[in-house]
Amino acid sequence: MKFIPSLAVAAIVAPLVSGGQYCNAAKSFCVSAVTSGDNVTVTYGCRASGWCAFGIGNITDADVVVGWNNGGSFVISDRTETGNAPPAFDTVQAISPAASPATLDASHTIKISYTRLVAATAADKSFPLGRSLFMYAMSNTTVSDPTNANSPLTQNAGKQFKADLLGQGNATATVRQRTSRSTPTAMASPTKKSDARPATSNRAGILFVGLLSAILLV
Repeated sequence: MKFIPSLAVAAIVAPLVSGGQYCNAAKSFCVSAVTSGDNVTVTYGCRASGWCAFGIGNITDADVVVGWNNGGSFVISDRTETGNAPPAFDTVQAISPAASPATLDASHTIKISYTRLVAATAADKSFPLGRSLFMYAMSNTTVSDPTNANSPLTQNAGKQFKADLLGQGNATATVRQRTSRSTPTAMASPTKKSDARPATSNRAGILFVGLLSAILLV
C-alpha cells in the first residue's frame, strides 16, 4: 500500500454585505442591520408619535440610539441606558444619520436610519455578531425641542430581545485562504499477475465443490 501527500485548500469567504431583520409580534417595532466593510447601517421604526429607541445590550446597560421626527426629517442621538433614568446623552456622538430610511412596516410613524462602526469605540459597544441581546423603547410623548438632539426624554419602560442581526456568516469581512497538508491518502498497490484469476475458474470451482457435496450426501 502506497501513500501520497495531498494538499487541501480551504477558502473562507464571508460576505462584505450582509444583514438581518427583527420585528416584535405586533410589528410595532422593527429593526434591520446591513454591514458594508467596517460599518453597519441600522434602520429601525416604531409605531409611536413621540420618540423611538434601539439599543445594544439589555434594558439596564445598553448603547442606545434615540430618534424622532422633526418635520420631514428625523433627529437622532447617541445615548447610554442604565435603567435608572432616561438614557443620557453621550459626550461623543459615534453615529451619523443615513439618508432615506427603509420602510420596515407601513404602520411605522417613526423611521430612523444611522451608520456606525461595527467595532467597539471608547464610547460604544461593538455591534455584536450572532444571536445577541438588544433592546427597544418608544413613547407617544413628544420631546420638548425636536430640533435638539439632546432633548430630555420621558421615562419609558423598554423591552429586550435576542436576534442575529448581522448573521452568523459575517464573522469577518476578509477572504482568508489557507493551504495545509492533509492526512495522507491511501492508494491500493497494483494487482500482480499471479493474483489475477479469471472469474470463470472461480465459478467452476464453486460448482465442483457443490456437486461433490451432493454426491457424498446420496
